[in-house]
Amino acid sequence: MDNNIDEEEKVEDEINNKEENPDDKENDSFGEEETFDEDSYQEETEGDSKFGFSMGSNKDLIRKLGLIMGAIIGIFIVVGLIMGLISLFKGKDYTYEEVEDIMKDAAVEYFKDHKKSRPTAKQMVEITDSTLVKHEYMDSLDEYLGEDSSCTGKVNVRKIDGKYIYTPYLNCGSDYNSTELSTKLKEKIVTEGEGLYSVGDSYIYRGEKLRNYVKLGKKLWRVVKINSDNEVMLVLDSYYDESNVWDDRYNVKEEYNAGVNNYKLSRMREYLNTVYKDKDPDSRILSAKDKAKLTNFDLCIGKRHKQSTDKKNTEECKEVLSDQKIGLLTVSDYIFVSLDPNCKRDLDEACQNYNYLATDKDWAVTTGVINDNTKIFLIKNGIVDISEAMEYLEVRPVVMLNNMAMIKKGKGTRSKPYVIK
Repeated sequence: MDNNIDEEEKVEDEINNKEENPDDKENDSFGEEETFDEDSYQEETEGDSKFGFSMGSNKDLIRKLGLIMGAIIGIFIVVGLIMGLISLFKGKDYTYEEVEDIMKDAAVEYFKDHKKSRPTAKQMVEITDSTLVKHEYMDSLDEYLGEDSSCTGKVNVRKIDGKYIYTPYLNCGSDYNSTELSTKLKEKIVTEGEGLYSVGDSYIYRGEKLRNYVKLGKKLWRVVKINSDNEVMLVLDSYYDESNVWDDRYNVKEEYNAGVNNYKLSRMREYLNTVYKDKDPDSRILSAKDKAKLTNFDLCIGKRHKQSTDKKNTEECKEVLSDQKIGLLTVSDYIFVSLDPNCKRDLDEACQNYNYLATDKDWAVTTGVINDNTKIFLIKNGIVDISEAMEYLEVRPVVMLNNMAMIKKGKGTRSKPYVIK
């Protein structure tokens, strides 16, 4: 009995010893239970990337990239400062045309403040760039064009038809020179063949294929002649929008509305004045800006004989309308253009040959027929013809550019006409 009790106590003691002694070999056989340290795991895994870089190496890379970007930005800033200094010393990048506009605007402001210095009618006043700089209306030309420009400038001011016209001139030697249209056209004078001829104190274009196209406003014009004052006569290359009667007044002699061949009193003159004053953008022939480039002129309205040989307006200019803004050509203007030696009289059909004014339309001139107050001359399909004044005809207006009209660009051809500033 006692022996059995002792055996049971022994077994119980062994069991208790095993529970109290964690280092027991039996426990070692099962191993110690592993614990999960979340903070440690995050530090080890968050630094890893799919490329195998740790967080520490990534921070180094970002720091290096920041230094590189900072260096690049610094280089750009330094380059910008250098370019700014170069620009400061070399001058601003203005075109010659822009500098002309600057001088013109400066002159306008100058004469607003110095009204007593303005020109009177037909007088011309010149103001230099140095004067405008001195009175602080503009900077020196070097500031606009650079120290190496060696340019000089001036602005000529004239009062034309009650308005002040400001014309800037910029002289930069072989690099650039402001040029009037009349000066450019007279660079080439001919004595034979097609081109610009010197005739008395004027210059007249003759021939068929000529570089005498001018763009004024939206219209294309042709240069007819340059007068002694360097004013340039233009005729519309095509026709105005609609035909008009030359004159349809009641003729006392004929006792019906046959018209009277006096241009001064004609319906045609009234019509042309209406055309000139038209302000509708869709139909007007000239804008206010275009008109500022024109000048009034004397229009020859005298009559001539049938079969006259006059080509120099001797007959037509016996009667003149002064200070006209718009008009028409004369018969002499038309036939003198022809280079055909067979064009000897006004009604010769050969006058249409080698003549840039010849067209396939019927259009009006100012000229009436002497000794027949119902008859007028006209250009019919390129030939000078005669008709009653009541005829409806196409209209090719004539205007006169002032002698300060400047060329902006162009070569005088139809595709590249001279463009007036």
